[in-house]
Amino acid sequence: MEPVKFEVIIESPIGLTVDLQKDLQCTTLPQYRLLKLEMQRIKGNVFRLAAVFHPEDINPQTEKGELFKIRDRLLSLLSITAMVPVELRSKGLFTFSLGNKKYQQMSLGPMNIEASPAALRSLQPLIEGQSLPPKYAAAVYFVWQAINADESLYRFINTAICCELLAGADSLEPTSINPRCSNRTCSYTLEQCPQCKKDWKIPNSLGSRAKFLIPDDSLLSRFIKARNRVFHGASQQQDARFLDELEQVSVPVLLAVRNHIGKKIGLTPIEEKDLSIGFHSVSIVMSVFYSMPESEPEVDTHRA
Repeated sequence: MEPVKFEVIIESPIGLTVDLQKDLQCTTLPQYRLLKLEMQRIKGNVFRLAAVFHPEDINPQTEKGELFKIRDRLLSLLSITAMVPVELRSKGLFTFSLGNKKYQQMSLGPMNIEASPAALRSLQPLIEGQSLPPKYAAAVYFVWQAINADESLYRFINTAICCELLAGADSLEPTSINPRCSNRTCSYTLEQCPQCKKDWKIPNSLGSRAKFLIPDDSLLSRFIKARNRVFHGASQQQDARFLDELEQVSVPVLLAVRNHIGKKIGLTPIEEKDLSIGFHSVSIVMSVFYSMPESEPEVDTHRA
């Protein structure tokens, strides 16, 4: 079996050193074994990043979402290693060997998506958005990351960060409250320490502070439950049922975030039915099959 090759063109202000690719080795057992890793400057800040994976780890039947994760993991690791932005110039290309000099190439990224285009009714929000305070500008950035995410977990994380930012900025609920007994028949509120009489405060929950943003109690409850499981490191976050729940919760919450920020820059509120299909699905992967030509026999030009 031949190794699997992955190539992607990126743009980043990176300076390549002479010994960049010397003595590369992995001290742990990774999920996907890298056999070779190269980075070549094409021009200026444009580079070709090429990786060769073990054929037992990746094959043409590998889930398409996994291929996006492999690409994004490489790029994010490159970004934090040099602490520089890394932008895609191409979506990335996986090349698989099928044997007998036959190959299959999978190109990552939206190709021939059949969906109604989303109406862009005005460029005014782009102008208004230039004066957004940093707290809202940061939320806009994470909305963008959530929309672009190919995986429900990443979309949910970016959406949850937006909620945290907006709750801190616009919630009428206090950020700190007096602790209260969880016994509903009691509900005693502890205002001061019984020993030193100092005011006793604890952080108010996001569930309380985000009600203005997510008024639907059922949706808010599901969102907080999923957020606690993701952010508090609960195990088995990757099971299919939970990932489906993250996707179902993310979309309406992200819409609530978008519409809340939109009020500040003149955006018309939208509903879930107004979204493009591309927002809900992983980008289409285009496959190309080809065969390498048989090498022609050398012609002896020397006469006896």
